[in-house]
Amino acid sequence: MHGGRHGIRRLHNGELSLLLDYGLSSYQNFWEDHLGTPLLHYLGEGQNGNQELQGGNLILLEALQNKIPARVWERVKPNVWFDLGHFKIKAVTQEVREERTIFVFQLEPHGNILGNI
Repeated sequence: MHGGRHGIRRLHNGELSLLLDYGLSSYQNFWEDHLGTPLLHYLGEGQNGNQELQGGNLILLEALQNKIPARVWERVKPNVWFDLGHFKIKAVTQEVREERTIFVFQLEPHGNILGNI
């Protein structure tokens, strides 16, 4: 289990865990079909001002560089999470949205989507 309220966590065993909620919080993560493969665009951490390469954003960049997958949990309603399984972090870009710079991480499913946990 994710074990916290922050969207990006490195667990005690070294694995990564991400929370996804499609706008139930102020983050606007989204899916895109890329050549028949679904890509999840996961927005970086930091809701005010320009996002910095620290905390969860640094954890995701290191995971990209070291090819560490992340388990993704989708919030379908308060206190109900769906385990989407492991994802590979494929790329990261910086974009300007609403007059601030943010990180956008592209994640690709790695294996089967699991189920409700």
